[in-house]
Amino acid sequence: MWMGGWGLSLRNGAIVGVVLCSAAAIYLAVTGGLTWLSGAVVVGLGVVCVGLGVLGTRVAALSELIEESQQTDAELQRKLNDLMAQGADRFDLSALAERLGVSPERTAEVFEGLVELGIWAGAVTWDSTVIYPRRAGYTSSLAGCLHCGEPLAARSAGQPMVCGVCRTRHIDPA
Repeated sequence: MWMGGWGLSLRNGAIVGVVLCSAAAIYLAVTGGLTWLSGAVVVGLGVVCVGLGVLGTRVAALSELIEESQQTDAELQRKLNDLMAQGADRFDLSALAERLGVSPERTAEVFEGLVELGIWAGAVTWDSTVIYPRRAGYTSSLAGCLHCGEPLAARSAGQPMVCGVCRTRHIDPA
């Protein structure tokens, strides 16, 4: 935020500088005081001001990108959890990443964080990057894999069930 504000100030200052240089050039031309040296100085200052304006715009854009990339895991986990709570039966990881404004790889990391915290229930198929959110306790009435329908073997307590056909992980913290 600070860098973005600085970049915008620099851009605004450059605009003011160009206006002042133009006003000085017009004044010198009208009063007859415009010599080749004073004209060169005014033009040089105008070029510097335009350069500062371009630099300010770039700094502002870069700082916005940096700010977006520094979303904390907790913020992204909350947003991801909110997106998956919207009632859809399944989500594509790339679509979730796009809605979060981060890469699919970063989305997968955030998702794994939710799983590790034990606050997410459902199935995930990494090969096809599909996520199936469910309510906690869903595996007690699960007849088959959510992705391919294959019957699943019973799981050990606290361990996810993994489909032997499509390798979908069925996670249920309940």
